[in-house]
Amino acid sequence: MSGITTREIKEMLTEENIITLLKELGSETHLTDRQNNLIFKTVCHGGNSYKLYYYVESKIFKCYTNCDSSFDVFELVMKTKEISFQESLIYICRLFDFKIFGEGFSTTNKLTSDWDIIEKYNFLKLKEDVEKVEHPLYDENILNYFTQGLHETWVADGIDHTAGAKFGIRCDNAVNNRIIIPHRDITGNLIGIRVRNLETRMVESGVKYMPLILQEKIYTHSIGSNLYGIYENLESIKKYGKIVLFEAEKSVLQCETFYPNNSFAVATCGSSITTAQREIILSLGIKEVFIAFDKQYQEVGSEEEIKYAKKIRSLAQKFSPYLTTYVLWDNLGDIGYKDSPSDKGRDILEKIMKNKFEIGCEE
Repeated sequence: MSGITTREIKEMLTEENIITLLKELGSETHLTDRQNNLIFKTVCHGGNSYKLYYYVESKIFKCYTNCDSSFDVFELVMKTKEISFQESLIYICRLFDFKIFGEGFSTTNKLTSDWDIIEKYNFLKLKEDVEKVEHPLYDENILNYFTQGLHETWVADGIDHTAGAKFGIRCDNAVNNRIIIPHRDITGNLIGIRVRNLETRMVESGVKYMPLILQEKIYTHSIGSNLYGIYENLESIKKYGKIVLFEAEKSVLQCETFYPNNSFAVATCGSSITTAQREIILSLGIKEVFIAFDKQYQEVGSEEEIKYAKKIRSLAQKFSPYLTTYVLWDNLGDIGYKDSPSDKGRDILEKIMKNKFEIGCEE
């Protein structure tokens, strides 16, 4: 077999291969559920109960006991044998006689902007099904309590009213000086409402963002189980085969302003990427992911930058075995400390995008 990528290995592994692998890892037999998903002994933590499920469609394992987490086949081998990713890759390839190209760390500077692809395609209606993440749903009428429109502070930050309207942004100026941000799941259901407080006392006390509390009800949701903007930008994400991950909702709205109805931006709503968020992204059938988190260092070459680069690299490596993975990194001083790559406008964002770094698998 000619060289293949790790993403292709996951696709090529048959149910029989998975059964063989789990026997090697210590599950002598297996069961099936009503949907024909496979159930194995919990070898991931040395358990004996049959509560390790393998979901055939998503190719993801889920342990319903001690681990209580989801992972792919490579992570399962890493957990079970206590080895590195590269060692797990070699183990699986040797077991099934797969041969792959070397995928060591590499950095690549591209001279053409990935946003340029927007000009090359006509609008297409994409109908592929995407795996859903379950959330409690809220009544849409709650949004009628607030004023439609964009707050002047976000206008000053480079967001236009059309972008605000697309994402349903509202204002709460009657009693509280804050921005209302509806969060929707991948199918468009209202699953949560966040507020961006603007009062100085709230921000200084560490409550910049919080769930909406109205009439003694908290409109909260599991932020780590969703991606802000995934519903609004799903068509563009799948059309271009790309997704860019920012930290905050504001960046998603800025990108919508720069590229109306053509943005492939979403927000993790935090400085980490959860397993659930990764699974959503891998379910989309895209080819490239860009990590565009805030600049958390003041000087290039400082210990602060080196430490932060290590963190971002570890986040990127959640995707690099499966997708072409890039990091947007400001090493020319084009944005300020704690700025998002989108904060200084479209031209600066595209400049940083052109000088992105490609992150490969660790040796």
